[in-house]
Amino acid sequence: MKQFMDEARKLIRTSSIANTGNEEIANFANGILQDRGFRSDLQMVMHSVENLSKRQFNVIGILGDPLVDRKTRKGLLLLSHLDTQVPGLRQAWTDTGGDPLELTAKDGFFTGLGVASGKLDFLCRVHAAQRFRERKLKMPIYVVGTCGGSFGMFGARYLIQSRALNPSYTLVSEPTALQFVHAQKGCLELRLTIGFQMVERDARGFNRRVRIVSRGRTAHSSDPSQGEHAVLHALALLEEASAAGFDLRFTSIEGGEWPTQVPDRCTLELYTTSHQFEDFKLFFQHYAERTGRVQAFDLETGGLNEAGVIFLPDAVFPCVLDVYSAFSQVQAQGSPDTSYPGPSLDGTSINFSMMRQRLGGMDLHFDLRPEPNQDMAQLEAQIQSSVRAVAQKYPALNLTLHRERVIPALSPNSDLTPSTGSLFERSKRAASAAGLNLEAVSISNATEAALFQKAGFEVASFGPGSPFGAMGSPNESVAVAELEQAMAFYDRLIEEVCL
Repeated sequence: MKQFMDEARKLIRTSSIANTGNEEIANFANGILQDRGFRSDLQMVMHSVENLSKRQFNVIGILGDPLVDRKTRKGLLLLSHLDTQVPGLRQAWTDTGGDPLELTAKDGFFTGLGVASGKLDFLCRVHAAQRFRERKLKMPIYVVGTCGGSFGMFGARYLIQSRALNPSYTLVSEPTALQFVHAQKGCLELRLTIGFQMVERDARGFNRRVRIVSRGRTAHSSDPSQGEHAVLHALALLEEASAAGFDLRFTSIEGGEWPTQVPDRCTLELYTTSHQFEDFKLFFQHYAERTGRVQAFDLETGGLNEAGVIFLPDAVFPCVLDVYSAFSQVQAQGSPDTSYPGPSLDGTSINFSMMRQRLGGMDLHFDLRPEPNQDMAQLEAQIQSSVRAVAQKYPALNLTLHRERVIPALSPNSDLTPSTGSLFERSKRAASAAGLNLEAVSISNATEAALFQKAGFEVASFGPGSPFGAMGSPNESVAVAELEQAMAFYDRLIEEVCL
Protein backbone atom coordinates (compact mmCIF):
# COMPACT_ATOMS: atom_id res chain seq x y z
CA MET A 1 0.00 0.00 0.00
CA LYS A 2 3.00 2.32 0.47
CA GLN A 3 3.65 2.49 -3.27
CA PHE A 4 -0.04 3.18 -3.88
CA MET A 5 0.01 5.93 -1.26
CA ASP A 6 3.08 7.61 -2.79
CA GLU A 7 1.55 7.55 -6.26
CA ALA A 8 -1.81 8.70 -4.90
CA ARG A 9 -0.23 11.77 -3.28
CA LYS A 10 1.46 12.73 -6.55
CA LEU A 11 -1.68 12.06 -8.57
CA ILE A 12 -3.87 14.25 -6.36
CA ARG A 13 -1.21 16.99 -6.33
CA THR A 14 -0.98 16.98 -10.15
CA SER A 15 -3.11 19.66 -11.82
CA SER A 16 -6.26 18.24 -13.40
CA ILE A 17 -8.78 21.10 -13.72
CA ALA A 18 -10.04 20.92 -17.27
CA ASN A 19 -10.18 24.60 -18.19
CA THR A 20 -6.37 24.90 -18.08
CA GLY A 21 -5.81 21.65 -20.01
CA ASN A 22 -5.09 18.16 -18.71
CA GLU A 23 -1.68 17.59 -20.30
CA GLU A 24 0.12 17.45 -16.96
CA ILE A 25 -2.15 14.80 -15.44
CA ALA A 26 -2.22 12.85 -18.73
CA ASN A 27 1.58 12.72 -18.88
CA PHE A 28 1.78 11.62 -15.26
CA ALA A 29 -0.80 8.87 -15.79
CA ASN A 30 0.98 7.77 -18.96
CA GLY A 31 4.22 7.44 -17.00
CA ILE A 32 2.51 5.27 -14.38
CA LEU A 33 1.17 2.97 -17.10
CA GLN A 34 4.54 2.64 -18.79
CA ASP A 35 6.25 1.88 -15.47
CA ARG A 36 3.75 -0.95 -14.97
CA GLY A 37 4.53 -2.56 -18.32
CA PHE A 38 1.59 -1.23 -20.34
CA ARG A 39 1.89 -0.19 -23.94
CA SER A 40 0.56 3.32 -23.51
CA ASP A 41 0.10 6.48 -25.49
CA LEU A 42 -1.58 9.85 -25.36
CA GLN A 43 -4.51 10.54 -27.65
CA MET A 44 -4.88 14.27 -28.33
CA VAL A 45 -8.57 15.16 -28.21
CA MET A 46 -10.07 17.81 -30.48
CA HIS A 47 -13.02 19.74 -29.06
CA SER A 48 -15.06 22.90 -29.70
CA VAL A 49 -15.77 24.05 -26.15
CA GLU A 50 -15.27 27.81 -25.86
CA ASN A 51 -12.84 29.27 -23.32
CA LEU A 52 -11.31 25.86 -22.66
CA SER A 53 -7.70 24.91 -23.29
CA LYS A 54 -7.11 22.89 -26.45
CA ARG A 55 -4.41 20.83 -24.67
CA GLN A 56 -6.69 17.92 -23.79
CA PHE A 57 -5.61 14.26 -23.89
CA ASN A 58 -6.85 10.75 -23.28
CA VAL A 59 -4.27 8.29 -21.98
CA ILE A 60 -4.61 4.70 -23.23
CA GLY A 61 -2.84 1.75 -21.62
CA ILE A 62 -2.97 -1.77 -23.10
CA LEU A 63 -1.94 -5.21 -21.88
CA GLY A 64 -2.32 -8.10 -24.31
CA ASP A 65 -3.12 -8.18 -28.02
CA PRO A 66 -4.60 -4.80 -28.98
CA LEU A 67 -5.79 -5.92 -32.43
CA VAL A 68 -8.89 -3.87 -33.23
CA ASP A 69 -11.32 -4.20 -36.08
CA ARG A 70 -14.87 -2.95 -36.44
CA LYS A 71 -16.45 -6.40 -36.37
CA THR A 72 -14.62 -8.13 -33.55
CA ARG A 73 -15.02 -6.97 -29.98
CA LYS A 74 -12.53 -8.20 -27.49
CA GLY A 75 -11.19 -7.25 -24.11
CA LEU A 76 -12.14 -5.36 -20.98
CA LEU A 77 -12.05 -1.56 -20.92
CA LEU A 78 -11.59 0.05 -17.50
CA LEU A 79 -12.28 3.75 -18.08
CA SER A 80 -11.91 6.70 -15.70
CA HIS A 81 -12.00 10.44 -16.29
CA LEU A 82 -8.92 12.14 -14.86
CA ASP A 83 -10.02 15.76 -14.85
CA THR A 84 -11.62 17.32 -11.79
CA GLN A 85 -13.97 20.18 -11.08
CA VAL A 86 -12.75 23.39 -9.48
CA PRO A 87 -12.27 22.95 -5.72
CA GLY A 88 -14.34 25.96 -4.70
CA LEU A 89 -13.56 27.98 -1.60
CA ARG A 90 -10.25 26.81 -0.15
CA GLN A 91 -11.30 27.51 3.43
CA ALA A 92 -14.05 24.91 3.08
CA TRP A 93 -11.39 22.17 2.76
CA THR A 94 -10.98 21.88 6.51
CA ASP A 95 -9.71 18.27 6.45
CA THR A 96 -6.76 19.14 4.20
CA GLY A 97 -5.67 22.35 5.88
CA GLY A 98 -7.22 24.50 3.16
CA ASP A 99 -5.27 22.79 0.36
CA PRO A 100 -7.56 20.60 -1.78
CA LEU A 101 -4.54 19.09 -3.59
CA GLU A 102 -3.00 17.77 -0.38
CA LEU A 103 -3.94 14.11 0.01
CA THR A 104 -4.80 13.57 3.66
CA ALA A 105 -5.21 10.20 5.37
CA LYS A 106 -7.26 10.11 8.57
CA ASP A 107 -9.53 7.60 10.30
CA GLY A 108 -9.45 5.17 7.38
CA PHE A 109 -10.29 7.78 4.70
CA PHE A 110 -8.37 9.62 2.00
CA THR A 111 -9.42 13.24 1.46
CA GLY A 112 -8.51 15.53 -1.45
CA LEU A 113 -9.73 16.83 -4.78
CA GLY A 114 -10.34 13.84 -7.08
CA VAL A 115 -10.01 11.02 -4.55
CA ALA A 116 -13.56 9.82 -5.24
CA SER A 117 -14.23 11.27 -8.68
CA GLY A 118 -11.83 9.15 -10.70
CA LYS A 119 -8.16 9.71 -9.89
CA LEU A 120 -7.66 7.06 -7.21
CA ASP A 121 -9.94 4.55 -8.89
CA PHE A 122 -7.78 4.91 -12.02
CA LEU A 123 -4.82 4.01 -9.83
CA CYS A 124 -6.72 1.03 -8.38
CA ARG A 125 -7.35 -0.27 -11.88
CA VAL A 126 -3.70 0.14 -12.87
CA HIS A 127 -2.50 -1.73 -9.79
CA ALA A 128 -5.00 -4.56 -10.36
CA ALA A 129 -4.14 -4.91 -14.05
CA GLN A 130 -0.36 -4.82 -13.63
CA ARG A 131 -0.45 -8.24 -11.99
CA PHE A 132 -1.36 -9.72 -15.38
CA ARG A 133 1.41 -8.17 -17.47
CA GLU A 134 3.36 -11.44 -17.61
CA ARG A 135 0.28 -13.61 -18.06
CA LYS A 136 -0.99 -14.98 -21.36
CA LEU A 137 -4.21 -13.09 -21.95
CA LYS A 138 -7.03 -14.37 -24.14
CA MET A 139 -8.52 -10.90 -24.13
CA PRO A 140 -6.68 -7.55 -23.81
CA ILE A 141 -6.95 -5.24 -20.84
CA TYR A 142 -7.46 -1.55 -21.54
CA VAL A 143 -6.95 1.02 -18.77
CA VAL A 144 -7.94 4.46 -20.01
CA GLY A 145 -8.06 7.93 -18.49
CA THR A 146 -10.17 10.48 -20.35
CA CYS A 147 -10.52 14.27 -20.39
CA GLY A 148 -13.48 16.65 -20.54
CA GLY A 149 -15.64 14.92 -17.95
CA SER A 150 -17.40 18.15 -16.93
CA PHE A 151 -17.80 19.43 -20.48
CA GLY A 152 -20.01 16.88 -22.16
CA MET A 153 -17.43 14.12 -21.64
CA PHE A 154 -15.76 15.02 -24.93
CA GLY A 155 -12.78 12.78 -24.17
CA ALA A 156 -14.95 9.66 -24.01
CA ARG A 157 -16.88 10.78 -27.11
CA TYR A 158 -13.63 11.22 -29.02
CA LEU A 159 -12.36 7.82 -27.89
CA ILE A 160 -15.53 6.13 -29.12
CA GLN A 161 -15.53 7.97 -32.44
CA SER A 162 -11.83 7.27 -33.03
CA ARG A 163 -12.47 3.48 -32.91
CA ALA A 164 -9.10 3.11 -31.20
CA LEU A 165 -10.61 0.39 -29.00
CA ASN A 166 -13.42 -2.10 -29.51
CA PRO A 167 -13.93 -3.83 -26.13
CA SER A 168 -16.36 -6.59 -25.28
CA TYR A 169 -17.12 -4.98 -21.93
CA THR A 170 -16.68 -1.49 -20.52
CA LEU A 171 -16.65 -0.55 -16.84
CA VAL A 172 -16.79 3.20 -16.22
CA SER A 173 -15.37 4.61 -13.01
CA GLU A 174 -17.87 6.39 -10.78
CA PRO A 175 -18.48 6.45 -7.03
CA THR A 176 -21.13 3.74 -6.68
CA ALA A 177 -20.36 2.33 -3.21
CA LEU A 178 -18.94 -0.74 -5.01
CA GLN A 179 -22.25 -1.57 -6.69
CA PHE A 180 -23.03 -2.39 -10.33
CA VAL A 181 -24.86 0.64 -11.75
CA HIS A 182 -27.10 -0.12 -14.70
CA ALA A 183 -29.28 3.02 -14.66
CA GLN A 184 -28.25 6.66 -14.41
CA LYS A 185 -29.78 10.02 -15.11
CA GLY A 186 -29.00 11.96 -18.26
CA CYS A 187 -27.71 15.53 -18.33
CA LEU A 188 -29.12 18.51 -20.21
CA GLU A 189 -27.12 21.74 -19.87
CA LEU A 190 -28.94 24.88 -20.96
CA ARG A 191 -27.79 28.48 -21.17
CA LEU A 192 -30.30 31.32 -21.06
CA THR A 193 -29.05 34.65 -22.39
CA ILE A 194 -30.68 37.91 -21.29
CA GLY A 195 -29.77 40.65 -23.73
CA PHE A 196 -30.11 44.30 -22.73
CA GLN A 197 -28.58 47.76 -22.93
CA MET A 198 -26.96 49.23 -19.84
CA VAL A 199 -28.57 52.37 -18.42
CA GLU A 200 -26.64 55.56 -17.79
CA ARG A 201 -27.03 56.76 -14.22
CA ASP A 202 -29.82 59.31 -13.90
CA ALA A 203 -30.09 62.23 -11.50
CA ARG A 204 -32.16 60.47 -8.87
CA GLY A 205 -29.30 60.30 -6.41
CA PHE A 206 -28.17 56.66 -6.46
CA ASN A 207 -24.72 57.53 -5.20
CA ARG A 208 -23.97 55.04 -2.44
CA ARG A 209 -22.13 51.93 -3.55
CA VAL A 210 -22.71 48.56 -1.85
CA ARG A 211 -20.79 45.37 -2.64
CA ILE A 212 -22.15 42.10 -1.24
CA VAL A 213 -20.43 38.72 -1.24
CA SER A 214 -22.49 35.59 -0.62
CA ARG A 215 -20.67 32.36 0.20
CA GLY A 216 -22.09 28.85 0.14
CA ARG A 217 -20.88 25.31 -0.21
CA THR A 218 -20.27 23.68 -3.56
CA ALA A 219 -21.66 20.27 -4.50
CA HIS A 220 -22.10 18.22 -7.65
CA SER A 221 -25.10 18.99 -9.83
CA SER A 222 -26.28 15.40 -9.62
CA ASP A 223 -27.29 16.08 -6.00
CA PRO A 224 -27.65 19.86 -5.47
CA SER A 225 -29.19 19.32 -2.04
CA GLN A 226 -25.70 18.55 -0.72
CA GLY A 227 -24.62 22.16 -1.33
CA GLU A 228 -25.39 25.69 -0.14
CA HIS A 229 -26.35 27.80 -3.17
CA ALA A 230 -24.58 31.16 -2.86
CA VAL A 231 -26.43 32.74 -5.82
CA LEU A 232 -29.89 31.81 -4.55
CA HIS A 233 -29.05 33.11 -1.08
CA ALA A 234 -27.99 36.42 -2.63
CA LEU A 235 -31.14 36.64 -4.75
CA ALA A 236 -33.33 35.89 -1.72
CA LEU A 237 -31.66 38.74 0.16
CA LEU A 238 -32.26 41.17 -2.69
CA GLU A 239 -35.83 40.02 -3.21
CA GLU A 240 -36.66 40.66 0.45
CA ALA A 241 -34.90 44.05 0.34
CA SER A 242 -36.98 45.05 -2.66
CA ALA A 243 -40.18 43.91 -0.94
CA ALA A 244 -39.18 46.00 2.11
CA GLY A 245 -39.21 49.14 -0.06
CA PHE A 246 -35.52 49.63 -0.78
CA ASP A 247 -34.88 51.26 -4.14
CA LEU A 248 -31.76 49.58 -5.55
CA ARG A 249 -29.86 49.87 -8.82
CA PHE A 250 -27.52 47.07 -9.85
CA THR A 251 -24.25 47.29 -11.74
CA SER A 252 -23.24 43.61 -11.58
CA ILE A 253 -24.48 40.22 -10.34
CA GLU A 254 -22.29 37.15 -10.88
CA GLY A 255 -21.79 33.73 -9.33
CA GLY A 256 -20.65 30.18 -10.00
CA GLU A 257 -17.49 28.79 -11.60
CA TRP A 258 -18.34 25.41 -13.10
CA PRO A 259 -21.24 24.07 -15.21
CA THR A 260 -21.77 20.99 -13.04
CA GLN A 261 -21.44 22.48 -9.56
CA VAL A 262 -23.58 24.31 -7.04
CA PRO A 263 -22.16 27.88 -6.82
CA ASP A 264 -20.32 28.56 -3.58
CA ARG A 265 -19.70 32.26 -4.24
CA CYS A 266 -21.73 35.16 -5.61
CA THR A 267 -20.71 38.82 -5.82
CA LEU A 268 -22.99 41.72 -6.58
CA GLU A 269 -22.63 45.47 -6.70
CA LEU A 270 -25.50 47.89 -6.31
CA TYR A 271 -26.21 51.53 -5.57
CA THR A 272 -28.75 53.01 -3.23
CA THR A 273 -29.78 56.54 -2.37
CA SER A 274 -28.16 58.46 0.46
CA HIS A 275 -31.35 58.59 2.51
CA GLN A 276 -31.80 54.76 2.35
CA PHE A 277 -28.14 53.89 2.79
CA GLU A 278 -28.01 53.52 6.58
CA ASP A 279 -31.37 51.74 6.69
CA PHE A 280 -30.15 49.24 4.09
CA LYS A 281 -27.04 48.44 6.13
CA LEU A 282 -29.24 47.82 9.17
CA PHE A 283 -31.61 45.67 7.10
CA PHE A 284 -28.65 43.63 5.81
CA GLN A 285 -27.37 43.01 9.34
CA HIS A 286 -30.79 41.88 10.61
CA TYR A 287 -31.36 39.67 7.56
CA ALA A 288 -27.99 37.93 7.99
CA GLU A 289 -28.69 37.31 11.68
CA ARG A 290 -32.25 36.08 11.10
CA THR A 291 -31.24 33.64 8.36
CA GLY A 292 -28.14 32.39 10.19
CA ARG A 293 -25.80 33.61 7.46
CA VAL A 294 -23.71 36.17 9.32
CA GLN A 295 -20.53 34.28 8.42
CA ALA A 296 -21.71 33.66 4.84
CA PHE A 297 -22.41 37.29 3.87
CA ASP A 298 -19.98 40.19 3.56
CA LEU A 299 -20.98 43.79 2.95
CA GLU A 300 -18.60 46.47 1.76
CA THR A 301 -19.73 50.04 1.26
CA GLY A 302 -18.32 52.89 -0.74
CA GLY A 303 -18.57 56.64 -0.49
CA LEU A 304 -20.21 59.11 -2.79
CA ASN A 305 -19.61 58.39 -6.44
CA GLU A 306 -20.82 60.77 -9.09
CA ALA A 307 -19.20 59.59 -12.30
CA GLY A 308 -18.77 56.57 -14.52
CA VAL A 309 -21.59 54.35 -13.24
CA ILE A 310 -23.82 52.41 -15.63
CA PHE A 311 -26.73 50.40 -14.25
CA LEU A 312 -28.38 47.21 -15.35
CA PRO A 313 -31.94 47.78 -16.56
CA ASP A 314 -34.46 47.62 -13.71
CA ALA A 315 -36.18 44.63 -15.36
CA VAL A 316 -33.12 42.36 -15.19
CA PHE A 317 -33.39 41.38 -11.51
CA PRO A 318 -37.11 40.43 -11.53
CA CYS A 319 -36.54 38.65 -14.85
CA VAL A 320 -33.81 36.48 -13.30
CA LEU A 321 -36.17 35.59 -10.45
CA ASP A 322 -38.93 34.66 -12.89
CA VAL A 323 -36.58 32.54 -14.99
CA TYR A 324 -35.45 30.60 -11.94
CA SER A 325 -39.07 30.18 -10.85
CA ALA A 326 -39.95 28.79 -14.31
CA PHE A 327 -37.18 26.19 -14.08
CA SER A 328 -38.21 25.30 -10.52
CA GLN A 329 -41.80 24.69 -11.63
CA VAL A 330 -40.58 22.25 -14.27
CA GLN A 331 -38.67 20.40 -11.57
CA ALA A 332 -41.68 20.37 -9.23
CA GLN A 333 -43.90 18.88 -11.94
CA GLY A 334 -41.61 15.84 -12.29
CA SER A 335 -42.19 12.62 -10.42
CA PRO A 336 -39.89 9.75 -9.44
CA ASP A 337 -39.60 6.95 -11.99
CA THR A 338 -40.12 3.56 -10.36
CA SER A 339 -40.53 1.53 -13.55
CA TYR A 340 -37.28 -0.41 -13.07
CA PRO A 341 -35.51 -2.19 -10.21
CA GLY A 342 -33.44 -0.09 -7.85
CA PRO A 343 -34.02 3.00 -5.72
CA SER A 344 -36.03 5.93 -7.04
CA LEU A 345 -34.05 8.67 -8.76
CA ASP A 346 -36.32 11.32 -7.20
CA GLY A 347 -37.48 13.04 -10.38
CA THR A 348 -35.65 15.63 -12.45
CA SER A 349 -33.07 17.67 -10.53
CA ILE A 350 -32.13 21.18 -11.67
CA ASN A 351 -29.08 23.17 -10.64
CA PHE A 352 -28.70 26.89 -11.39
CA SER A 353 -24.95 26.54 -11.85
CA MET A 354 -23.65 29.90 -13.10
CA MET A 355 -24.68 33.50 -13.65
CA ARG A 356 -22.20 35.44 -15.77
CA GLN A 357 -22.43 39.07 -16.84
CA ARG A 358 -20.96 40.27 -20.13
CA LEU A 359 -21.14 43.31 -22.38
CA GLY A 360 -24.77 43.77 -23.35
CA GLY A 361 -26.14 40.78 -21.52
CA MET A 362 -26.10 38.08 -18.89
CA ASP A 363 -25.87 34.29 -19.14
CA LEU A 364 -27.71 31.95 -16.77
CA HIS A 365 -26.54 28.32 -16.84
CA PHE A 366 -28.74 25.41 -15.75
CA ASP A 367 -27.79 21.76 -15.34
CA LEU A 368 -30.80 19.43 -15.55
CA ARG A 369 -30.65 15.74 -14.64
CA PRO A 370 -33.65 13.90 -16.16
CA GLU A 371 -34.47 10.31 -15.31
CA PRO A 372 -33.54 7.45 -17.66
CA ASN A 373 -37.02 7.17 -19.15
CA GLN A 374 -37.66 10.90 -19.53
CA ASP A 375 -37.74 12.43 -23.02
CA MET A 376 -35.09 15.19 -23.06
CA ALA A 377 -36.52 16.84 -26.17
CA GLN A 378 -39.90 17.07 -24.49
CA LEU A 379 -38.30 18.49 -21.33
CA GLU A 380 -36.40 21.10 -23.32
CA ALA A 381 -39.57 22.06 -25.21
CA GLN A 382 -41.39 22.50 -21.91
CA ILE A 383 -38.68 24.80 -20.63
CA GLN A 384 -38.62 26.71 -23.91
CA SER A 385 -42.34 27.34 -23.52
CA SER A 386 -41.85 28.60 -19.96
CA VAL A 387 -39.05 30.93 -21.09
CA ARG A 388 -41.26 32.40 -23.81
CA ALA A 389 -43.91 33.14 -21.18
CA VAL A 390 -41.31 34.97 -19.07
CA ALA A 391 -40.03 36.88 -22.10
CA GLN A 392 -43.49 38.28 -22.79
CA LYS A 393 -43.38 40.05 -19.41
CA TYR A 394 -40.13 41.84 -20.28
CA PRO A 395 -40.35 43.25 -23.83
CA ALA A 396 -37.26 45.42 -23.30
CA LEU A 397 -35.10 42.31 -22.71
CA ASN A 398 -34.08 39.68 -25.23
CA LEU A 399 -34.32 36.14 -23.79
CA THR A 400 -32.84 33.23 -25.76
CA LEU A 401 -32.43 29.61 -24.64
CA HIS A 402 -29.39 27.66 -25.90
CA ARG A 403 -28.59 23.98 -25.56
CA GLU A 404 -24.99 23.63 -24.41
CA ARG A 405 -24.56 19.88 -23.92
CA VAL A 406 -26.59 16.70 -23.78
CA ILE A 407 -25.53 13.43 -22.16
CA PRO A 408 -28.00 10.58 -22.60
CA ALA A 409 -29.24 8.54 -19.68
CA LEU A 410 -28.01 5.03 -18.99
CA SER A 411 -31.20 3.09 -19.42
CA PRO A 412 -31.88 -0.17 -17.60
CA ASN A 413 -34.27 -1.16 -20.38
CA SER A 414 -31.55 -1.43 -23.01
CA ASP A 415 -30.60 -4.91 -24.16
CA LEU A 416 -26.97 -3.87 -23.67
CA THR A 417 -27.18 -3.40 -19.89
CA PRO A 418 -29.73 -5.87 -18.53
CA SER A 419 -29.22 -6.90 -14.94
CA THR A 420 -28.97 -10.48 -16.18
CA GLY A 421 -26.50 -9.66 -18.97
CA SER A 422 -23.08 -11.12 -19.47
CA LEU A 423 -21.18 -8.21 -17.91
CA PHE A 424 -23.37 -8.29 -14.82
CA GLU A 425 -23.03 -12.06 -14.40
CA ARG A 426 -19.26 -11.90 -14.83
CA SER A 427 -19.04 -8.95 -12.44
CA LYS A 428 -21.17 -10.76 -9.89
CA ARG A 429 -18.90 -13.80 -9.95
CA ALA A 430 -15.84 -11.56 -9.66
CA ALA A 431 -17.40 -9.66 -6.75
CA SER A 432 -18.26 -12.87 -4.94
CA ALA A 433 -14.66 -14.08 -5.31
CA ALA A 434 -13.50 -10.72 -3.91
CA GLY A 435 -15.87 -10.94 -0.95
CA LEU A 436 -18.38 -8.36 -2.22
CA ASN A 437 -22.15 -8.62 -2.53
CA LEU A 438 -22.90 -7.03 -5.91
CA GLU A 439 -26.36 -5.72 -6.84
CA ALA A 440 -27.64 -3.91 -9.93
CA VAL A 441 -28.68 -0.41 -8.79
CA SER A 442 -29.38 3.10 -10.09
CA ILE A 443 -27.80 6.45 -9.15
CA SER A 444 -28.39 10.07 -10.13
CA ASN A 445 -25.01 10.86 -11.70
CA ALA A 446 -24.57 11.05 -15.47
CA THR A 447 -21.46 9.24 -16.73
CA GLU A 448 -19.60 8.12 -19.84
CA ALA A 449 -21.39 4.77 -19.55
CA ALA A 450 -24.41 6.14 -21.41
CA LEU A 451 -22.21 7.20 -24.35
CA PHE A 452 -20.82 3.68 -24.66
CA GLN A 453 -24.31 2.23 -24.40
CA LYS A 454 -25.51 4.52 -27.18
CA ALA A 455 -22.57 3.34 -29.34
CA GLY A 456 -23.63 -0.29 -28.83
CA PHE A 457 -21.25 -1.46 -26.10
CA GLU A 458 -22.12 -3.53 -23.05
CA VAL A 459 -21.35 -1.20 -20.17
CA ALA A 460 -21.93 -0.34 -16.53
CA SER A 461 -20.51 1.98 -13.87
CA PHE A 462 -18.63 0.86 -10.78
CA GLY A 463 -16.24 2.34 -8.27
CA PRO A 464 -15.35 3.10 -4.66
CA GLY A 465 -16.91 6.02 -2.84
CA SER A 466 -20.41 7.14 -1.97
CA PRO A 467 -22.61 8.31 -4.88
CA PHE A 468 -24.14 10.89 -2.54
CA GLY A 469 -21.95 13.93 -1.94
CA ALA A 470 -18.60 12.16 -2.33
CA MET A 471 -17.41 14.22 -5.31
CA GLY A 472 -17.65 17.86 -6.29
CA SER A 473 -17.72 18.98 -2.65
CA PRO A 474 -15.13 20.25 -0.17
CA ASN A 475 -13.46 17.48 1.84
CA GLU A 476 -14.12 14.95 -0.94
CA SER A 477 -13.23 11.60 0.57
CA VAL A 478 -13.17 7.86 0.00
CA ALA A 479 -12.65 4.96 2.39
CA VAL A 480 -9.27 3.24 2.08
CA ALA A 481 -11.03 -0.10 2.62
CA GLU A 482 -13.21 0.55 -0.44
CA LEU A 483 -10.16 1.26 -2.58
CA GLU A 484 -8.66 -2.07 -1.48
CA GLN A 485 -11.93 -3.89 -2.18
CA ALA A 486 -12.15 -2.24 -5.60
CA MET A 487 -8.64 -3.46 -6.47
CA ALA A 488 -9.59 -6.98 -5.43
CA PHE A 489 -12.73 -6.82 -7.57
CA TYR A 490 -10.85 -5.57 -10.65
CA ASP A 491 -8.31 -8.34 -10.18
CA ARG A 492 -11.03 -10.99 -10.18
CA LEU A 493 -12.94 -9.38 -13.06
CA ILE A 494 -9.81 -9.41 -15.24
CA GLU A 495 -9.37 -13.09 -14.42
CA GLU A 496 -13.02 -13.68 -15.32
CA VAL A 497 -12.92 -11.84 -18.64
CA CYS A 498 -9.34 -11.91 -19.94
CA LEU A 499 -7.78 -15.25 -18.91
